[in-house]
Amino acid sequence: MTMGGESDTMVLSIGELRRARLFMQSGSEKKTVVFYCALAATRRTDDRGRMMENRPVLFVFCLLSSVFCFLFFAGNARGDIVKVDLYGEVTSIVDQAGLLGGQVNVGNEITGWYRFDTSTPDSKPLTTEGDYQQTTPLCGISLNINGMLFASQPTNMDFLIKVINDTSSKDSYLLSSTSNLPTAGGLEVSSIHWQLDDSTCSALSSDALVAAIPQQWESNVLDITCRGAGGAARIKAIIPYTEVVPEPASALMISLGFLLIGRRRSKKSNIKK
Repeated sequence: MTMGGESDTMVLSIGELRRARLFMQSGSEKKTVVFYCALAATRRTDDRGRMMENRPVLFVFCLLSSVFCFLFFAGNARGDIVKVDLYGEVTSIVDQAGLLGGQVNVGNEITGWYRFDTSTPDSKPLTTEGDYQQTTPLCGISLNINGMLFASQPTNMDFLIKVINDTSSKDSYLLSSTSNLPTAGGLEVSSIHWQLDDSTCSALSSDALVAAIPQQWESNVLDITCRGAGGAARIKAIIPYTEVVPEPASALMISLGFLLIGRRRSKKSNIKK
C-alpha cells in the first residue's frame, strides 16, 4: 500500500500496518485508512520533486471511490456486518409424525450463512462470558437442506451469539435463533441452535466477538427443532466448514491499492531499463 508525500513515496507493509494497529480498529476506521492510502496513490512526483496528478489512475480512483463511499456510509448506518458462510451435513433426524415429509434425510448437505454486527455490545458483565444479542434485520441465520429453508425472522430478530472462554473447564461458541420464519410447508421452526465446545480450553483466548471462528472444536452440533400438527421434528447436523465473507468496500479498496502498487513498480522497472 502506498502513501504520497510532498517529495517522495512511502510504502507501508502489512506488518507495519499491523503494528500501527490498523487491523485492530473498527471496520469504519479501516475503510477510512484504506481510502486515504488509495487517494495518496493517485499522486506522483516529477523529476524535480513537484506533485503531479496521475490522471489515468485518478479517473479509476474517482469511479471506484463513488462505489466505496456508498458502501462506506451504508456500512456506518448499519454497523459493521460480518457474513460467515456455513457448510455441513445432516447426522440424525427424529420425525415420528412425518412433518418433514421425507424431504430432509441423514447425509443431506447443509449450506447457509449467518450474519452479525461486530459493534454489538456484550450484555453480560463477565470477563469469561459474552452475550451478543443481534436485533438488526440484516443479521440472523439461514440454512438450506435439500431445498428446505430454515431461517431467522428478519422483522422480529432474536439471534444470540454467546462466547464462553475457560468456563466450567471448556470453551464454547453458541448461536441461537428463537424467532424464525415458518418453512414453505407451514412448519413452525421453534429454534435453530449451533454449539461448539472444546474441553482443552484452547479454542478461544477471550469472550470477545470475532469474525473468524477457530476450527479446533471437540464437539460440533447444529440442532433444528420444528413443530406442526401432530408433533415435532428434530434435525441434528455437523458444521465442519465456515468461511468469512469479506466486506465489499474494504475488499474493493484493498484490491485498488495493490493495483496501484503494481502499476508504480512496473513504471519504475521500465525507467531502469
